[in-house]
Amino acid sequence: MASNAATLPYAAAAACIVIAVLPWIHGIESYWGHRSFKVHCEKGIRLGGGDAGLGVSRKTSSKAQCLRSCFARAECKSISYSPKTGQCYMSDSTKGVAGTSQDEGYVYCGPDQDEVWERTAITVELPTTTLMPTTLEPNECDSDPCQNGAACNDGPDMFTCDCAPGYEGTTCNTNTDECGSNPCQNGANCVDAVNEYACTCLAGYDGVHCETNINECASSPCQNGVCNDGVNSYTCTCSAGYEGTLCNTNTNECASSPCQNGVCNDAVNSYTCTCTSGYGGTLCDTNTNECASSPCQHGVCNDAVNSYTCTCSAGYEGTLCDTSTSIRLANGPLPNEGRVEVYYNGAWGTVCDDGWDISDGHVACHELGYPSAAQVWSSAFYGQGTGAIHLDDMACSGSEASLGACGHSGWGSHNCGHHEDSSVKCNLT
Repeated sequence: MASNAATLPYAAAAACIVIAVLPWIHGIESYWGHRSFKVHCEKGIRLGGGDAGLGVSRKTSSKAQCLRSCFARAECKSISYSPKTGQCYMSDSTKGVAGTSQDEGYVYCGPDQDEVWERTAITVELPTTTLMPTTLEPNECDSDPCQNGAACNDGPDMFTCDCAPGYEGTTCNTNTDECGSNPCQNGANCVDAVNEYACTCLAGYDGVHCETNINECASSPCQNGVCNDGVNSYTCTCSAGYEGTLCNTNTNECASSPCQNGVCNDAVNSYTCTCTSGYGGTLCDTNTNECASSPCQHGVCNDAVNSYTCTCSAGYEGTLCDTSTSIRLANGPLPNEGRVEVYYNGAWGTVCDDGWDISDGHVACHELGYPSAAQVWSSAFYGQGTGAIHLDDMACSGSEASLGACGHSGWGSHNCGHHEDSSVKCNLT
């Protein structure tokens, strides 16, 4: 290959960096490999130079940035980048002119034949220094190495990828595992996706991270009690008198048959007993004392279940011992009034009216079962009796149990006849 070495100013010697993708004026570009380009110039046509530039000289941070600036302008054919000064010069493709290699500030193809200039091999001999011109830095992003929508950033002999959310790795080819931090709580299953995750909760939990224990008591399932929330369950503490899973059953307090002699009536947390006749008490366990009212007037009361019997004293008979067998009222219009007759020595006889007054009448009525005497009569008011005259000269105080217990002249002793027989009317109440 012909040498284009020349003694030129530094700025001119380092000026020509070929932009492979742009067309050339007066030349043909061919590609030799990864980092080497050749340009075939027409005779007398330069490759580039500072004086024919776009008039743009700017500070840049890198050769790659200088290249990007040239790509952005259609008329830019080549650049010159000085890493020492950071200056970026861009050659104008519309201003190519013929000339000689001796013109200051330009590098030409040979004036007499079609020669080849190779970017990677050209050297410029200066009086004291030999320089290698800057070569084209390839764009490592051209092969689209960044995956999953990532942005590629080209750099010297390298690239970096700005990953889209949810991806990671040098080329953003790895889906970030959002489940790696174990965000799901309470044993939930984490399902990873791109830049997100979802938690599949175990029964009894909810929330984005399954962090909330579902309140099964929210629906108030316990009807007559307090609800105790658990995990995917609940229990009911029933109020007194209720039972069952939901406290919806009234406890049957009659189940134990507490009423001994009666019918049990269930209520809430209580019961009552309706006793069978003859029994009393909370549990119907007490035999009612039918003798408490002293129904037997002249005798002893014998209590039974819902009944009683009377054992009558001598001289009395009847269910209540209210009928005297030793005294009676005869010939009266009503049972509670008439002639007084007493039974003695196997025979009924009358009472003479000597000494007969209201006190004697009270005793006679008491003995007959009445409370008191209303009125007494003498002189056979209810007619004369027949048979014996048993008592005479009566002297009762009113408190005696019978006429025989009162003062008198003696049984069968008298000085009167039946025209003096005594009578009485007893009060019913």
